[in-house]
Amino acid sequence: MKTIIVPICSTLCVMLLLGARVAIGQTETNDPPKEKTVLELLNEGNARYLRGDILGSIKRYDAVIEKQPFSAIAFQKRGRSKRRMQNYQGAIKDYDKAIELKPNFVNAYLGKAQAYLALQNYNAAIKAYGRAVDMNPAKPYIPKIYYNRGLAHLEQKNYKEALADFSKAIELNPKMDKAYLNRGNIYYQLNKGKKACADWIQAKELGNEKAKLNLERGCK
Repeated sequence: MKTIIVPICSTLCVMLLLGARVAIGQTETNDPPKEKTVLELLNEGNARYLRGDILGSIKRYDAVIEKQPFSAIAFQKRGRSKRRMQNYQGAIKDYDKAIELKPNFVNAYLGKAQAYLALQNYNAAIKAYGRAVDMNPAKPYIPKIYYNRGLAHLEQKNYKEALADFSKAIELNPKMDKAYLNRGNIYYQLNKGKKACADWIQAKELGNEKAKLNLERGCK
């Protein structure tokens, strides 16, 4: 009968094996989680904002500001989120900080103007829109800036200024149906029925339902 010889690990072998296991365990459990970069946090904040997780976006922008307290973009983005939550005063504070850090920050002025418009502080909104226009922003922004400033003028019954802004918006974007609608409304208030009806027809052709109602009521 053959004798089976089982290899016996020496004490040194056992200690080495145990040491390796401990080392592996330490590597797996004790390594700190990787800290997110400012760019990663900004991207996460933007993604959460687009998904409608506004509080989640604010937390990410808070983290960016904690890491980089001079980040104008983080203050502007957080202001946007606060405005979405109708925290208009908080939004304006963040927009002001963004402008302080980056004086020619068009998006910060636009957001600030929108917040003032929501608060019905039309003079402040008009001023902020004016600053944005002065900075020669990218072309897609310009018609909307003029249109929104026209709305602020209209709320204050500054008809001359509102007409000028709506006309400029139409010049820059002939398919802006709301600009035709509101310019027509002003013409109607000024007893310029033909011009009002002409603008409402344009707005209707662009799909504006309110213009259709105005035509039925005021242009028979």
